[in-house]
Amino acid sequence: VDIHSGQQRQLIDRNFNNEHRVTRMLTPYHSFFSTIEESETDDIYIQEYLPSSGGSHPGSYNLLRLNTTTGITRQIERPGRVTSWRLDNHGLPRIATTFDKGVSTTWLRDDKNNQWNKLFEFAERNANMIFPWGFGPDGQFYVTARQGKDLAALYRYDLEKNRIETEPVVAQDGYDFDGNLIFNRS
Repeated sequence: VDIHSGQQRQLIDRNFNNEHRVTRMLTPYHSFFSTIEESETDDIYIQEYLPSSGGSHPGSYNLLRLNTTTGITRQIERPGRVTSWRLDNHGLPRIATTFDKGVSTTWLRDDKNNQWNKLFEFAERNANMIFPWGFGPDGQFYVTARQGKDLAALYRYDLEKNRIETEPVVAQDGYDFDGNLIFNRS
């Protein structure tokens, strides 16, 4: 885990037992999320699952920055009960989706003031929902949506104008788009 010293250390206990908890090891409610693209850091992002308190609310996730050498975590500020996180092309948390009282809201973190700003929201199971997909290496934000059609396609989303582009980047005849974004970073 420690790329600078080459030493390995287990960070998450997948056989968690409250009676025999290993110190300085995270519980199974934590899982690896992403590396951090800074050359001189031993940090990674992990998700901490927070089970639902009942009702129709799904569980949510804290996003934590974990130093793999010291074991110290720092929670990333969140705009509410986050059900999904997206990192930008620099490995920074930029998109969070929350779900509350039947409404799914997608938020964008402003790099300048570190504030979460609402991008869009939809009532649950709305045919016009937009789903955040990810960022390209150029910073372009991609989403999936139906845009009044029967099937979902991949679209660019203009963060400056806060709107989806009209033409899809990828649309598959007879199928919803459900793929991964693959980019050449060179």
